[in-house]
Amino acid sequence: MARQRARKPSKPQSKSPSWGIIVALLLLVGGGAYLWLSSSKSEQSSSGQVENKPALAHIKAVKVFVENSGSMDGYVRAVNSQLKSDLNALVSGMSILKDPTSSAPLVDTIELNYINSELIPIKSSISRFTETLSVQAFRDYGGSRASTSLQDLLERVQRITAPEEVSIFISDMILDLQSGQSAESVSTNIETTLRRHLMNRPHWAVVVWRMESDFDGTYYEAGAKVALKAKRPYYILMMGDQAQLYSLLSKGQLPDNLPFYKHRTHQMILEQTMDDLQYTISPSAISGSLALDRNDKHTIHEAKVGKQPSGARAFAFEVKMYPPQTLQDEARLLTPASYEVLPATYRLSKVRRGNDGAIYLRIESPEVVLGAVTVSLMQMMPQWVNSVHAEANTAILDPKNLSRTYGIKYILEGLSRPYESSSAKLFTLQVNLKE
Repeated sequence: MARQRARKPSKPQSKSPSWGIIVALLLLVGGGAYLWLSSSKSEQSSSGQVENKPALAHIKAVKVFVENSGSMDGYVRAVNSQLKSDLNALVSGMSILKDPTSSAPLVDTIELNYINSELIPIKSSISRFTETLSVQAFRDYGGSRASTSLQDLLERVQRITAPEEVSIFISDMILDLQSGQSAESVSTNIETTLRRHLMNRPHWAVVVWRMESDFDGTYYEAGAKVALKAKRPYYILMMGDQAQLYSLLSKGQLPDNLPFYKHRTHQMILEQTMDDLQYTISPSAISGSLALDRNDKHTIHEAKVGKQPSGARAFAFEVKMYPPQTLQDEARLLTPASYEVLPATYRLSKVRRGNDGAIYLRIESPEVVLGAVTVSLMQMMPQWVNSVHAEANTAILDPKNLSRTYGIKYILEGLSRPYESSSAKLFTLQVNLKE
């Protein structure tokens, strides 16, 4: 006999939430999940890093040049001179670097020098060289310590840095005008010399670090000598072909915890345009919809605007860029203001580092404008230069002048202008939007 199905006891009816409200909530949650998934879908499908690290360029020599003019005495007299300890850590770290792919040493030799009106080679170990940096050593090794022409020093360091070599120049970078010179003429001379150099060394690059150290000595103002004990800026300039500088300074080469990093307050990096940029378009739009071209990974079809969580309508998508072989630091690469986007209808709303190591650039527009959309990392003079520049070499004891360097703007502008004109865009990625 068939078993009779038991009936459920009847319950009193109660008011339940409207199905319309439930559906709306599901759509809201689902929409947020979709935005998250669409931005991370392409990185989840990748295991590990997005690309193998390229083999690093070999370096025949790292040449160190410490300016030993009288204005530098205060940095080496200080009991706990950060200049001495930071220079030791930097150069020692470079001397033991290895190629991560072959474990072979990257640097053949380290050459140590003083420099003023003369070039003075020092035969010593790195640790001994930095330990014995002192006013007495500066004097004993000679040269003209009274007046130093920065334009001549920079030109000399450039000239004696051969291919596959890197030079490190340490100086207070205080402008010392000769009779009849102006700051503008020094800036022009530095620019002209560098332009000529770039004709023969097109891959030449310059890295400028602004550092801080204790200073205990005489500061030479215009027409006066001032006893000074305070924190003062100095500069480390690294110069050579871009590939060699990349071998020394790319992420993961020098340990991130080296103490000199906390004494580096600012940096400026000058390099040539990179042409081998690799990038793809993420398959799902962040807002709206798109269809990728099967034959061209840089082309979008059927782009449409969509409604964002804010209620605004926009078309937004991401470009996945493989980490470029650039000297620019992470912070600059991840700052939207570092880039120029054309046409102006589009903007870069976000730049992030993905879990897979790639850089994701989010491009959006309130409307779909067909044609080429370009995103370029611009070469520009950093804003910090004006804030640390002193127009006159006076009143060093005024607290606001202690962190400033007389004439530094003119020196760095002379170095920057050749790159701003020949390599205004460090790299450009282009996406084509078609019907």
